[in-house]
Amino acid sequence: MDNLIALGAIPLRVEDSAGIKFVASDGLRNAVFVALQDKRIVGFDEKNKKELFAVDIPCSSDILGMHCMPELDSIVITCTDGTLLLLNMDEQSFEPVGDLEGGILCSSVSPDGELLLCLTATGTMIVFNSEWDVLVEKELGASERPAGDRPTVAWCADGLKFALLDTRASGKRFVSVFDRNCVLEAKSEDFEGVGSGLAFSPDGALIATSQQHSQRHDIIFFEPNALRHYEFTLPEHSASCSVSALQWNADGTLLSLCLRDVKRGSETLDALQIWRRSNYHWYLKYEVVSDAAGAPRHACACVWDESDPFSALLSVGSAGIERWTFDAEYQTSIAAQQPPDTSSASEQPPDLCVVASIDGQRLLLTPLGKMIVPPPMCAAAASFPAPITSLAWGPGGRLAVVTSDGSLHQCEPPFLNAAQAGWEVAPQIEALHALRARGKDLFQLAWASERLLLAVSEEGARLVPLILPSDKGSNEVLGSAKTAGAQDEKLPGGVRRLLRESGSGKCVAQLEDGSVVVLEEDPRTRTAAPASASSSSSSSPSSGLVQRRVGKLGAQCRWVALLPGGGVLGQTRRLKLLLGEEAVLEGVSSVCVHDRFLLCTSTANKLLILPLEGATQRKEGGWKEGWKGEEDARFVERGTVLVGAARGGHKVVLALPRGNLEVVMPRVLVLHTVCATLDKGEFEPALRLMRAQKVDMNLTHDHNPAAFLQALPTLVRQASPHLLSLLISALRPDDVTVSTYPNAPPPSSSALVPKAAPIVGGATVRKVDVVCDAMLAALEEVDNTKLLACKVLTFVRRDPPQVEAAVRSLQAQEQSVQEDGLEVLMGLVDSKVVFDAALGLYDLELAAVAAQVGGQDPREYVPMLERLSALPDRLCCYEIDVQLKRYASAVKHAVAAGAEEWERAWTLAETHGLYAAAVDALEGVEGRELHLRHALCGLGADLVAKGRAKEGGLALLGGGDAQGASAALLQAGDWEAAFALMQQHGAKSDDELQRVCYGAAEAMREAGDGRGAARVYLEYCKDVEEAVMALCEARGWVEAGRGAQRHG
Repeated sequence: MDNLIALGAIPLRVEDSAGIKFVASDGLRNAVFVALQDKRIVGFDEKNKKELFAVDIPCSSDILGMHCMPELDSIVITCTDGTLLLLNMDEQSFEPVGDLEGGILCSSVSPDGELLLCLTATGTMIVFNSEWDVLVEKELGASERPAGDRPTVAWCADGLKFALLDTRASGKRFVSVFDRNCVLEAKSEDFEGVGSGLAFSPDGALIATSQQHSQRHDIIFFEPNALRHYEFTLPEHSASCSVSALQWNADGTLLSLCLRDVKRGSETLDALQIWRRSNYHWYLKYEVVSDAAGAPRHACACVWDESDPFSALLSVGSAGIERWTFDAEYQTSIAAQQPPDTSSASEQPPDLCVVASIDGQRLLLTPLGKMIVPPPMCAAAASFPAPITSLAWGPGGRLAVVTSDGSLHQCEPPFLNAAQAGWEVAPQIEALHALRARGKDLFQLAWASERLLLAVSEEGARLVPLILPSDKGSNEVLGSAKTAGAQDEKLPGGVRRLLRESGSGKCVAQLEDGSVVVLEEDPRTRTAAPASASSSSSSSPSSGLVQRRVGKLGAQCRWVALLPGGGVLGQTRRLKLLLGEEAVLEGVSSVCVHDRFLLCTSTANKLLILPLEGATQRKEGGWKEGWKGEEDARFVERGTVLVGAARGGHKVVLALPRGNLEVVMPRVLVLHTVCATLDKGEFEPALRLMRAQKVDMNLTHDHNPAAFLQALPTLVRQASPHLLSLLISALRPDDVTVSTYPNAPPPSSSALVPKAAPIVGGATVRKVDVVCDAMLAALEEVDNTKLLACKVLTFVRRDPPQVEAAVRSLQAQEQSVQEDGLEVLMGLVDSKVVFDAALGLYDLELAAVAAQVGGQDPREYVPMLERLSALPDRLCCYEIDVQLKRYASAVKHAVAAGAEEWERAWTLAETHGLYAAAVDALEGVEGRELHLRHALCGLGADLVAKGRAKEGGLALLGGGDAQGASAALLQAGDWEAAFALMQQHGAKSDDELQRVCYGAAEAMREAGDGRGAARVYLEYCKDVEEAVMALCEARGWVEAGRGAQRHG
């Protein structure tokens, strides 16, 4: 799905008036060698941009091949008459090194430059080493080939085997595979219509050639065992052409085709096509077409660089030799979108993140923010009259598409009305413009404003403005000197990268010195031409283009982004991530900006999510110090790269090495989306997302507690009953923004409410209880029986769970509603507890429903309920209370059942010590005074036994047991009240009272209360001597002396 971006084409100033026949390069010398039709060789130094030499070839026959041998610092020339010539590049002199009898049909040098393979007209295969010794000489046998037909040889990149494409006398061709020693390993069957081009993929997996049929032209592939593998078909306009050569790039990801005699209308042209394979589909990614008329007509050739897979020497038509540089990029509309503003985020349309993939004349469009369509399929496809070479996303999602015929197509934003028209509808072309020089000298197309596009000139030294005319039917040639205000502007050092950066969507350019400038149209004028780049911000009234310097990067970058707080990020082709002039990360294979995060894939097979905020402050230590927790990194498949991520969303689309797509949802982006959705008050989508991504729903409250409580009525109206049930069920006391999600974003400024727990009576109320109370209040305002289960849950989720209250809320409902509510309740509470709660409400019908929902055995609960229903109400309640071990309530119901049930009540009260319950039940009941006194006496005795003698004495007194009451009071130490009670009720004679008093005084003395004992001796026993002794024991010397004197 990624597109091939042509960064520039540097023409080599080689004298080629006679026409180019062969092209070779020497990477060690940075030199290019050209063999001309007039039998001359010209050498050119690419680094210093100067001609090295130009020498005539001393050969009387046609030149068959030119091969560079870096190890010998020489060039080998093979001629059809069998002559082998060696050109010494230092001395520019030729040396004959061989003469093969019968002439040479084809020749090729091994990738390591150590072997020269020649096939003679007599059918002999000869292999020379670098010393020109014959290593192998093998007879293949003479073959009667058609006149002018020659075999083709292609080496594998490791030099261990090669393929030979030869022709039978019948005209059919076949492929043979040999090892380095010319031992035949495999031979294919014969095929008709096979072309002369042959290419061996660098990994040795495929051998490519062409096959022409009556109605189509295919590129076919063979495996190393010479078995046919598969094929792809060339576009219809290339069906009648011939494929003169095929060439793989260094890493085998691109395949170039040199086409001759391509029919384009009434014109016959040469073309060079570059194809890329992905997910078992071949895409035509780029096409260079020759001029309609031009002299000389050079050989169509492509020589890929041995070290850089995106660099090649191209020769097409009359253009001569050019050094082309490419790059691969996923072009998504996200780069043309402005970052979301929290103040107006709700007004912005959703980012569809449309990815555009070039496939010849078709532009494949898929909105990744809406759907994921596995390539090569797509949501919609737009067709153009010629193969697409480049495209640019513009403001509002508009598209500018350049085709190989030199036309620029202005397209409306794709999927603009997809909701009504359908997602399969392709965007319409709004305007069609012609480009100067058929667009061949314009590269790196980018939008600067609604009406202005920018491009880089051929050598990257000039910035070319393309002003879109207001009249869409204008025949104006864009970029021509005749266009007012559209003159090219030469920038200091030249432009090396022009793009619409993925942060803010602005058009930026990186210059030769690493400076990054933002290019914007001057609103004061309607013309557009670049201003001088000498100042950090400048413009001129005649240019209409403003340059603003925003920073500098330490190396040339293929990707650039502007940070929100200032600063520039860039990714180099050496996989370094630069922050300004310093490298902060290494091994970064792809980069993407998503709202407040930077997404990266690394060569360590990880997807990294890094916050953009404060990046400049972390410059010294990079982002490594901020990598905390597993949410910031996740492992991905080796070779995975980023395609895009829709702004405001949480889905990240990745492209796997084989070409298919994978969607991941990193937890940090999910939290970011959830919190942003909650800030906007959109609870339904937030809850759905949390449910799908298994995010703790407590975040709904803990993100902004006060705002959540205020918005509960809105939440109840928005969310479905099922989501509300899940939310209530998930409640727990702790704050998940502290315990589980410490990196969750804080509330936005517009939604911020002071985050504090509610205070009642000076004590902090527990979170779960507060939410349940507020939720119940909000649910009560909505008349919806479907929310009954939610109401039930608000009781159960409290601490402790209020199961009985939850069951009580179901009493007045219909049976079907009761069943639903009980089913929810039993999902959180044991069914036996729920049944007991229903039974405890004395509602036998509800208890039966609870037993049925809980799956109890009818043989157990049906007889029990029938027996209970046959009893009187009070006795039924009594039996239920006894069964539930609610004995206090059972005593009350037994008392309420009448006097005849008193024995039942009294027995239960005595067994479980529930005298107080009996007393409470009997108080105020007429005709039950005897039972009340009985109960009070029992209560008093129980209190005395429990050490609460004074309270027991009062209860005994209320029950009419004065003697027991006085004994209890004495036991409690309240002798005044006890003696008064004895005297009042005449419970004792004087002698008995005196004995009791002596006993009480002795007990008080033993207990250490000597002063109290002295009072009892004096006031009740009239025993002064014992009183004095008691005071002395209590060290009350003064009182003892005074008492002794007073009483003699």
